[in-house]
Amino acid sequence: MRFGVLGPLTVHDGASALVIGQPKAKVLLASLLLQHDQVVASDDLKAALWGERPPATASSSLHNHLSRLRRALGEVAAGRLRAVPPGYVLEVGEGELDMDLHQAALDKARAAHRHQDWESVRRECAKALKLWRGRPLADVPALAEVMPYARRIQSLDESWLLAMELRCEAELRLGRHQGLAAELALLAAEHPLREASTGS
Repeated sequence: MRFGVLGPLTVHDGASALVIGQPKAKVLLASLLLQHDQVVASDDLKAALWGERPPATASSSLHNHLSRLRRALGEVAAGRLRAVPPGYVLEVGEGELDMDLHQAALDKARAAHRHQDWESVRRECAKALKLWRGRPLADVPALAEVMPYARRIQSLDESWLLAMELRCEAELRLGRHQGLAAELALLAAEHPLREASTGS
């Protein structure tokens, strides 16, 4: 299985892309992926689906939407979604989620940066950035308004920006200046409070 949250939500079963068509099933899957391998409280999932005012039938509706999500994921993946009081947990294997692969590459880039190994910084940042397909969970906009999911999405945006900054610094250190001036100017304009981008 492969899951993607660095852009629109995607699921691949190894042979083809799976379609998670129902909007509420997508919200649930995105919520569980952002906190995979952890118990996500039912109340948090209800908040993701309905905001601060869930309907009186929220508990039974949540169960129904999770059942639909299991069916959409298929027999193999559905077994990873388990009820664990006080909520649910989605098990994701190593290397199956783009968010985790991005973080692993970024961690290597930061370690290389501490040792001023600029070629490794450039290489690992390129790996991290290649995984990005757009705004995290761009097709599940509701989560950007609900805690704790909004905080997690914001941290993903910040990790993209850090990878861009480290890659640009590595390219400069390696003497590869072509095209970087425009890229740095764009980063500085889009993120004026970031010291690394503005050079302040």
